Amino acid sequence: MVRALWGGHRNESQFVSGMLSAISRHLEFAWREGAAECGIRPDERTSEEQQRLEQFIDGQLAFVPRFGGFIEENSKANGGLLRKSLNRLSAWVNRWNEVKAIASTMSCENQKFIWLLGEAEEHCKTCSLKLNGRVMRGERWDELDVHPQDTRPGKLCCRGFKCTCRRPPTDKRATPGRLPKLPGRC
Repeated sequence: MVRALWGGHRNESQFVSGMLSAISRHLEFAWREGAAECGIRPDERTSEEQQRLEQFIDGQLAFVPRFGGFIEENSKANGGLLRKSLNRLSAWVNRWNEVKAIASTMSCENQKFIWLLGEAEEHCKTCSLKLNGRVMRGERWDELDVHPQDTRPGKLCCRGFKCTCRRPPTDKRATPGRLPKLPGRC
């Protein structure tokens, strides 16, 4: 796109339109790659993460029209050097790594965990029917406010005393849907 505008094969509005699309698309891909380092899929992105990505993209898009004007001023027709425009473009190339790092930091901070039944002979209905195999990010588990061996009333039918369940990190797909009502029928 830079080369096409500099060489007069595209006009400034075509350049701006193409850059806006490219920046949005590629920074989305960068976010996905960063989140994937923690096993977080795009459909598991939190609203906070989505908002952060959108703010970052919006911040970058604000510079595109000015960049287009710079290329036009330094175009081949005006005797400018392509190298000057390409040097400025490299700043956007670096944004990929920045977005990927932000995504990784935010996503890994909120790892996914899976509820797994322990070695007990019998499991309560809450653990076996409502929680077993459920995969959620840490903030969702906090929202549900339950953990293995939870002895607080109203959390687990087994009251946690003989519970051997565990909740290790996982990269499995998050369980869709609403949080279960606990403890359920005991």
